[in-house]
Amino acid sequence: MINIITPPESDIVRGGKANKSFSDFLWSLFNRLPKTGAFTLDSGTTTTTVTDSRVTDESKIFIMALTANAAAETPYITVARGDFTVTHANTAAVDKTFDYMVV
Repeated sequence: MINIITPPESDIVRGGKANKSFSDFLWSLFNRLPKTGAFTLDSGTTTTTVTDSRVTDESKIFIMALTANAAAETPYITVARGDFTVTHANTAAVDKTFDYMVV
């Protein structure tokens, strides 16, 4: 089954008059797409802060380990406006790299 996303009628045309441009509609859809990035855990500390202006207080952060040392971690993530903090083990390994997605 294919779902087709269409804007509400009130966003495009109401009574023959455009209320919102089509580019504004596309931009609003684009802003709903997942945002991605990558980070490496800091060695010699138990927290790493990742700054990303797309993160809000209600964001969900999904991570995927990219290295064996990263896969061995059990990180805990807290979010705040503009960043998220990863709490992790304090090890000397410097290759604990992750991809992340903000939803």
